[in-house]
Amino acid sequence: MKGGSCSAGQFFADGNDINIGAGSTLNLQSDFTVTAWVKLDNTSGKHTAIGNPGWAFRSTGTSPQITTFGVKDYTGTAGTLASGVWTHVAVVLDSNYDAQFYVNGQPAGFVTHTAQGNSNTNPFAIGATSPGNVSESMAGRIDDVRVFSGALTQAEVQATITDFTARPVELITPVSVSLDAGSQYFSVDHLIDDSGLSGAADMGNYRTITHAGSNGDNSWVTNAYFPDYYTGGGTTPVMTFDLGDRYDLSDIVAWNYSSSGNATRTVTVEFSVDGVGGPFDNALTIEVPQAAGPAHTISLGGTFLANAVRLTFDDNWRGFGGGGDRVGLNELKFIGSVPEPSTFLLGALGLFGLGLVGRRRRGRPA
Repeated sequence: MKGGSCSAGQFFADGNDINIGAGSTLNLQSDFTVTAWVKLDNTSGKHTAIGNPGWAFRSTGTSPQITTFGVKDYTGTAGTLASGVWTHVAVVLDSNYDAQFYVNGQPAGFVTHTAQGNSNTNPFAIGATSPGNVSESMAGRIDDVRVFSGALTQAEVQATITDFTARPVELITPVSVSLDAGSQYFSVDHLIDDSGLSGAADMGNYRTITHAGSNGDNSWVTNAYFPDYYTGGGTTPVMTFDLGDRYDLSDIVAWNYSSSGNATRTVTVEFSVDGVGGPFDNALTIEVPQAAGPAHTISLGGTFLANAVRLTFDDNWRGFGGGGDRVGLNELKFIGSVPEPSTFLLGALGLFGLGLVGRRRRGRPA
């Protein structure tokens, strides 16, 4: 693989960008390759993965595009990009100033030209054509942005896809939990301490792991407010879970409370990439099945980058069995994968540090 690789991690763009600085590493006018994973919110207008005033790699409508501003707009095959799905995109701008596009590792247009692009001495941005420029910024998500000096072959482009998609999925136990509102007749700490589980749960076996039953040694439950916790004066419980690292979260795994009417039913889930202090966003609502004992896998309906999660317990299963004067849950975990090195960290490292991370982690020869 060619030298000079730089890489970055998943980023919720949506009009934001990350300034990764300027320097000789990305001062490329021809004979280079750019690859990235993108998930577009829509295919209207232009959405930039990485750029500066010299060149930018972006989408235009349903086509990939690289522009060498004022010199040439190279546009790949129309219809190869769609919104709402993760797509691997790549462009090779060779020493003859011709551009070969790839989408999901397959050729997606070849465009010729006769002149090189402009010198790239200004700062680059991930998610925009330049830092702070919102006119063609990314609406969606970006992951694993890489820039290589030299023209990669199709096989080498495809290798970057394999590298990214091989990330293992993990069953994640939060490192801590705090009760921000509500009460704890049984401690919230039991939600993350594996107490009551029939064995050590992991991705391979968690569906077979059961919970022994709810009590003060292995469950969380609120104080009682009769006859209905939510209409009888109980405060809606809110908890924040510290995951200890950033993950791409896809599911919640829950073992519900054994008193059927007191079991957790609906929960609002919010995510933070800045730790337990937030801000939290991307709120969604899930329903936890009522049955106690088995593990319930609850899809989040997508993947969400987070190192902290806030849960608001909106309702219990009152009316579907005894109880209803409390809200409880036995154990909680998450399913996710570790993203590539964080763009937030890489932005702080600057361009020189970015290049070092890319080479060290990937093992590319210079």
